[in-house]
Parts: sequence; structure tokens; C-alpha cells
Amino acid sequence: MLRVFWRIAAPVAAIVFIGLAGPVSANSILYESNSLTKAAVSGGTKWSYQFNVSGDATVQTNDYFVLVDFGGYVPGSVFATDPNWVASTVGLTGTVTAGSSSSTVADSAGLMNLVFTYKGSATLTGPQVFAGTFGAVTTLTGEGVGSVLGVDHSMTGNVPETNSGAAPVPVPLPMTANMGLSLIACVGGAGIWRRWKSSRQPALG
Repeated sequence: MLRVFWRIAAPVAAIVFIGLAGPVSANSILYESNSLTKAAVSGGTKWSYQFNVSGDATVQTNDYFVLVDFGGYVPGSVFATDPNWVASTVGLTGTVTAGSSSSTVADSAGLMNLVFTYKGSATLTGPQVFAGTFGAVTTLTGEGVGSVLGVDHSMTGNVPETNSGAAPVPVPLPMTANMGLSLIACVGGAGIWRRWKSSRQPALG
């Protein structure tokens, strides 16, 4: 059984890793792989990310990127620690168009999208990781693969272009995980009940 599990788990893990690494594409604002950190805070868990711009692109004033479908979003918690970026939220944003290019991703109604807009006056030239962290607080504890939509400028021709990539996002725990937690709680409770009941039995002899 274990051998079958590991034969299945290895390719699945590879798919997830490739997805989070983001596509290899020109003119891209991308999630910085493995940069996500989580910290328990009042009201949920604070997710903090880093993002970067690729070597063939620049980020100019009013360029931006959107972290799509941030599940369990706590209202008012979106943030960008670098003051050159303004953090906000938006509902549906399935398609982003800039210049002659557009990028489209699946976008779920009812889930908030985090928007980070560059307001600095200096052009950010790739490749570089953006200063500071970006994120929000979530009430969810599961982690899935989500999308990033971005608008930046091509280094050749200096025209606005769109791009898309992948990033981890909060999702509900899978049903199997919830069932497992419930089972553990039930088994533990049954054990406590048996020990309590046994302690109530009169001594023999």
C-alpha cells in the first residue's frame, strides 16, 4: 500500500512544485518561490509573500499585480510593507489587459483578490525581488495553488504588458483532513471516557 502511495505522491508533488515556480515567460511579475511565511495573529493567520520582476521587464508607476482568490480573507488586513506599494482588494478580476496583451485566469465569485499597485517614482528594473512583503490575514488553514496576474513594462519598446503565474493561496482543509481530525478527536475522547469510567468501578476483593 505504501509503495503505491509513494508512486502516486512523487509525480503529484512534482506538479505542485512546477506550478508554484511559475511559468517561464517574458515580462513577468512572479511569486518568489518558497518565500511564503505564515504567522498566527488575532483573527487568523497572516500570510506574507515576496514577489519579483523578471530580467526582461521593468515596473513603473501604476503597474500592479493581483493575487487571485485569497480564501478566508479578513476584511481590512491586506498589506504591503514597502510604502512605495499600495495594497487594496477587488472582487472579480478574471482578465487583465494592458497594451496589446491580456492575461486571463479562473476567478471565483465570492473570493477576494489582493491588489498591489506600485506608486514609487523610480523604475524597478528586473531581475530583482521587490522590497518588503505583501499579503493579508486569512481564517483558513489549508494551502492550494492560486494565480497571480500582473501588469509591467517590457524592457524592449517600453510597452505595458500582462503576465500570469502561480502562487500559494489559502483554501479550506480537504474533507479527508477534516474527517481525520474528527476521528482523532473521537478516538481520544473515547479513551478518556474509558479511563474515567474504569476509575469509577468499585475495587474487587
